[in-house]
Amino acid sequence: MKKVKNQIIYLLLAVLMFWSCNSKNEKIQPDEWTFGQDVYVAGYENKTQENSIARLWKNGKVQHLESGQDNILNSFGDYELHSSKAYSVFISDNDVYVAGYETFVKEFPYPNGAHWEYISKARLWKNGIMQDLANDDVIDYAVSVFVSDGDVYVLGYQAHEYPGVIYLKLWKNGVPEIFAEVRSDFQPRALFVSDGDVYVAGYGEFYSFGEGLNIKAKLWKNGIEEELEIGKKSYAYSVFVSDGDVYVGGSNNKEAALWKNGRLETIANGEYFSEVRWVYISGDDIYLAGHIDLNARLWKNGIEQNLLDAKNATLFYSVFIIDEDVFLAGYESIVNDLGDGLAFVYSKAYLYKNGRKLNLDLGHSIGSEAYSIFVK
Repeated sequence: MKKVKNQIIYLLLAVLMFWSCNSKNEKIQPDEWTFGQDVYVAGYENKTQENSIARLWKNGKVQHLESGQDNILNSFGDYELHSSKAYSVFISDNDVYVAGYETFVKEFPYPNGAHWEYISKARLWKNGIMQDLANDDVIDYAVSVFVSDGDVYVLGYQAHEYPGVIYLKLWKNGVPEIFAEVRSDFQPRALFVSDGDVYVAGYGEFYSFGEGLNIKAKLWKNGIEEELEIGKKSYAYSVFVSDGDVYVGGSNNKEAALWKNGRLETIANGEYFSEVRWVYISGDDIYLAGHIDLNARLWKNGIEQNLLDAKNATLFYSVFIIDEDVFLAGYESIVNDLGDGLAFVYSKAYLYKNGRKLNLDLGHSIGSEAYSIFVK
């Protein structure tokens, strides 16, 4: 037992030493971002093991995102900010929109110990200032933002009054609308607006007689479910509309998949689990970002691309194409050998331009991921 305790203490000291040393090497080099484009990345950074902080980076530098701590104090009582994440960024004219959430915690003392209660709130930031999503007394989350013809759309979900069920929720210019009720393990993931039509992609567990519990990819158009060719286990992470064609990226039966107008195309066959996490259409080219097993991948028109400087990337969450430049956001899994059979493993957010790695300002980070990119 004493040996185990010593190993735990050693591990904690090593993590603290790593944290301190790591912070000295995360500053942005002056020449890294001088290529004439403004690049915005949304994600998170961990300052401690469990407390993530929502992050927006512009050209690698951290931007301010206002907290809703005061609003929580007024609505729910004496809660403190616990963690936050930014999942999506969108630029319209000169305005920067970020969607995500904040989680708050309150301690309730009990005779035999303490109990902590957590609540989460959907957040939309415009130029770093928190916007009103009219969600005063509900628990909800925001996962994606899209701006079209001056209208701001935010996708998220809300806790249901019955356990095991959630509401899928869409805000348009701050006004919420619930468009579906699903199981609580459903994940809405992506939003796209084209010619006034609103597309939502996601996945979750569904029960059917004869088959039992399955995970199914789902697509909605204006709140009405669309048909997708799917197997017993399928995921939908991204949706993109181009020239009237609707593309959905995800996986089907453990293989990376693309649906075009509901028809399934398998992207990666093999023994390893693979996924498409983001779809981007540029002209006649279809770009897909994702992973095979623990290795990030980019496909162009179904052909895997060679990205030498990104060979250590674990997963690509997002891809953005502008002026023939290819930007990818995701993370690498970093393993630090601490000796004595111990290792400290953490995720490190990165951005890649045409396969070249670009650092993000991570400060005192012991974990980070980049979820979404927008280039202007």
